[in-house]
Amino acid sequence: PWYTEPLKKLDRQRRREFSHHRKSQKYLRLEKHYTLKCSQEKKKFYKTMVRQVREGNPAKWYSMLKRITAFDQEKSNE
Repeated sequence: PWYTEPLKKLDRQRRREFSHHRKSQKYLRLEKHYTLKCSQEKKKFYKTMVRQVREGNPAKWYSMLKRITAFDQEKSNE
């Protein structure tokens, strides 16, 4: 859920640069930028979603967990 559209685009750029020029300066710059953005997105996701579950109302933890995992009851099959 923390993997956003800008991260997908950045990852695609990074992989394409690696496949064309291997470990060029541009690839190394994109790799550093990608890892930095990933860690920022994970931290932001934790702050907004997981912290609410841990510190929120214990009676609502299951509904919060479903929101975090983007659970869709209609799509799930037993």
